[in-house]
Amino acid sequence: MTTATIQTDSDFFAEILEDYYAECDEHLTAVRENLLSLESGIGQKKADYALVDDLFRRFHSLKGMSGMVGYEEVAEVAHHLESYLRLLRKEQVTLTAKAYDGLLVGARALEISLVARRQQQQPQNNDSVIALLETMGSAREAASAPGPAADPMALSENVREQLTAAVAAGQRIWQFEFEPSPELAAKGVNVNFIREQFASIGQLIHGAPNVTDTGGISFLFLVASKFTEGQVAEWAGSYLTYQPYETAVSAPPETIHDNGRAPIPETAIATPQTNYVRVDLNRLDDLMQMVGELVIHRARLEDRLDGLRAILPKNQWRALKEINQAIERDLRDLREGVMRTRMVPIGETFARMKFVVRDLVRQSGKQARLEISGQNTEIDKLVVEKMMDPLLHIVRNAISHGLQLPETRQAQGKPAQGTIWLRAKTEGDVVIIQIEDDGQGINADKVAQRGREAGLLLDNEPVTPERILDIICAPGLSTKDEADMAAGRGVGMNVVRQTVEQLGGVMRLDYRPGQGTCFTIELPLTLAIADALIVTVSGQRFAIPQAAVREVLEVDETAVTRFENNEILRHRDAVVPLLRLNRAFCLPPANGRAFALIIGNGLQTAGLVVDRILGLREIVVRAITDPLIRVPGISGATELGDGRAVLILDGAELVVMRNGKRET
Repeated sequence: MTTATIQTDSDFFAEILEDYYAECDEHLTAVRENLLSLESGIGQKKADYALVDDLFRRFHSLKGMSGMVGYEEVAEVAHHLESYLRLLRKEQVTLTAKAYDGLLVGARALEISLVARRQQQQPQNNDSVIALLETMGSAREAASAPGPAADPMALSENVREQLTAAVAAGQRIWQFEFEPSPELAAKGVNVNFIREQFASIGQLIHGAPNVTDTGGISFLFLVASKFTEGQVAEWAGSYLTYQPYETAVSAPPETIHDNGRAPIPETAIATPQTNYVRVDLNRLDDLMQMVGELVIHRARLEDRLDGLRAILPKNQWRALKEINQAIERDLRDLREGVMRTRMVPIGETFARMKFVVRDLVRQSGKQARLEISGQNTEIDKLVVEKMMDPLLHIVRNAISHGLQLPETRQAQGKPAQGTIWLRAKTEGDVVIIQIEDDGQGINADKVAQRGREAGLLLDNEPVTPERILDIICAPGLSTKDEADMAAGRGVGMNVVRQTVEQLGGVMRLDYRPGQGTCFTIELPLTLAIADALIVTVSGQRFAIPQAAVREVLEVDETAVTRFENNEILRHRDAVVPLLRLNRAFCLPPANGRAFALIIGNGLQTAGLVVDRILGLREIVVRAITDPLIRVPGISGATELGDGRAVLILDGAELVVMRNGKRET
């Protein structure tokens, strides 16, 4: 059986626990409110469906989240609460006063269990609470259904009584674990078969599913038997693991008061304070928009002050100018503070890829490990959310297209286990993300052939990494002959590139045949407010984000080489293609000095020719989303304080225009 190996990260749970606790607090706050509203339905034939359904979904979420982080005592209580609410939602039981109190006791037990976990105390023993919940209606049968993270040590009173009686009769309690697999199932060895076999050695008293350390599912059983350890070992064979169950089974459960409530200490109810406040991203967007308006108003103030310089006394004008500069400094600090509240570590996104890799290697029979670096790199929450699916698709491609099967890798002198690297770092206002694998690389000849068949590559056109990237990102084109669950439908990479470009970023490709592939994505840290160069073209003002401009140089017309309606400029022992923006936007030519803004990298480098550079300004980005008014090369608009709109240049799209791949 192929083993999928994933690199473990001891800090993974530490990174997500604060989010887990915050989500639990949200759910429990809503649970308390809904339970108060539900009280009016006691004794009625039909409870409020909306309240019951919301409670059901919240307890279901608490169960799932707690099972994922391994808090089994929380998951089991939530599971029993969910089971009763399922019956209530289907109108199979009527809400009684005792059942309502049981719901309150269960919710209180969840709070106490979470407090204990958050304070790193001993996990709460919820046996008495579970025993109470099992008596509510016919919930005992529903609650006994398999659920995630079930713990055979969390036993009901009935099970404890059976174990105590078995010990008193001279039997020994054994704990068995069975982990199903396709190979065993093919031989007819499954959970039902194992359950039936227990009758040959004794009495099966308790059984429950269990989530293993590797994320798989096993089943744990408690069996009373007179077999010795040697007999148990011989009987268990290779299918089962076993150990004596030595817990004191005769210990009575906690006392339950006559009113049906378990004795829960009131001092444990208070939830400790945390340093985190969950804020709706829409509120942060509104706050950023307000900051943007302040930036515009300050620009207007500066514009008016410049107009008053000639008529105000010099000392008064200087004082107003100093006040304006102080406002600018404070406003910049405010802007950066709001931006920091929108920033989240990209490691949260990277960590989710571990589960993706684990699932994919199980399906494909390949072996892989994930190595992560730069997980503390922070990026705008909106950018992270939009990049989740593109990153997921590239990782899927790395396994489907890149990594070879273990025997193939070993034949090539590679380790049987492949490696995928996820890296992130910041350079100025740009975050750089790399996804690299040590697989077979890209078969450039095969991709080029597919590109020529699709009319994307001329017969005599050189095959470069840039052109290979263009081909694999073309809509509907796939280099895989058969589609599978991971890749092969030719729709993913096109969406990946579109998303990157919509976020104002660029993507590059590097590959080594037989060695591996690396995708590099450069994105702006945030999309709302940015520093930009203000330029003029034929009297029209434009803005271009400073992060997109590598260099500014004055154009010496005598150094420009012209051929076939193209212009190139020699610079730093290289050739830079020029794009005159007045021609790109059908503006009249201007005479005089010209400047080139160098943007892009490698073969995607271009020089945008403008007439003047007015300076560096802080701009508020207003994206143009209406497809009817979108213009190639323009990503949005802004205002500089004089009431006139200034268009924002899209550097990546202008490079595409320069290379003749898109008409203006």
